[in-house]
Amino acid sequence: MYEEMIAQYQQWSQDSPVAGGLLRRDGDAVKTVCLNSAFHVLFDLADGTADQTLDLPALLENPDGVRAVLAGGRAVQWVRFSARLNGYLSCKCRALAPGLCQFWIQFDHDTEKEILDELPVGILRFAVKDDVNGAVCTYANRRALEINGFTRGCAPGQTGWDFRVHCVHPEDLDATDELLTQFTASGLATDLALRILRPDGGVRWVSGVVSWVSPGQVCQMVYQDVTERKASEQRENKTRNLLEKILSTTQTAIFWKDADRRFLG
Repeated sequence: MYEEMIAQYQQWSQDSPVAGGLLRRDGDAVKTVCLNSAFHVLFDLADGTADQTLDLPALLENPDGVRAVLAGGRAVQWVRFSARLNGYLSCKCRALAPGLCQFWIQFDHDTEKEILDELPVGILRFAVKDDVNGAVCTYANRRALEINGFTRGCAPGQTGWDFRVHCVHPEDLDATDELLTQFTASGLATDLALRILRPDGGVRWVSGVVSWVSPGQVCQMVYQDVTERKASEQRENKTRNLLEKILSTTQTAIFWKDADRRFLG
């Protein structure tokens, strides 16, 4: 019925960098008519996915929006979370003919950043050009700014080298360089633990991981402030060392008793 329209869409959409396709109504179900190459790459799908029934409730927050378009309504927009892609997707849909609609997908960065700003961990993202040290910070969430002591407009624009020179404690520079070398060589998520120097002179211990968001293009640091935990560990170690020194140097016999005042040794 719409063969010519479908053929025209397939011809111009196959080389499009924007993932999308055509959907049709089949009774109460929604089925795929065709999906372009970018869609297959985005969702790691094999060919032959045409004429498949979509589980809209599993995909979308407002599946009735697509049904409304296929029923002849106007264009709609929705957002859904994709665990595999670790990002938010924005999808627009518009009617081409009764029972037939076109859709296209893109990352919804604004929605993603709103969510990331509410997370209790710091997140820094860097656009990588030649190497990690030359990478440019493109995003810092609210918690990262709090931990690092940055203002909202301060962190983005810094390079990885700026971060290394101004934010990493001098005693942790060698370990940080080794960590980044390991990360870039392996391409795998790598644990990090270092001290951050704040502009106000404070020092914060952080622990987390550095990983790729988009391999070779965008990397991120996700970390939490563990300063209080580190301080507690240091106090315990200091007390233990002091006790061991007393026991090893005292000339007086020391006896231990349990709660019932029985000698333990």
